[in-house]
Amino acid sequence: MPRESVIRSLVRLYWLIRKNPLSVLFLEVSKCSEEIKNYIEERSGEDPLVKGIPEEKNPFKEKGGCVIA
Repeated sequence: MPRESVIRSLVRLYWLIRKNPLSVLFLEVSKCSEEIKNYIEERSGEDPLVKGIPEEKNPFKEKGGCVIA
């Protein structure tokens, strides 16, 4: 049963592409991966996971302790 479902889906996709050939764009993996790599490298300076979170904006930094006098 699952195989028939997959085949049916592939046939449906095939006919959708045949009816609307300009609506589906296929790109080469090598080109896409290069674009993704460039996108990530261009924005790495803004990324808090790479750069780190500034101390004054860090909501998780330890607060000062209470002093009872």
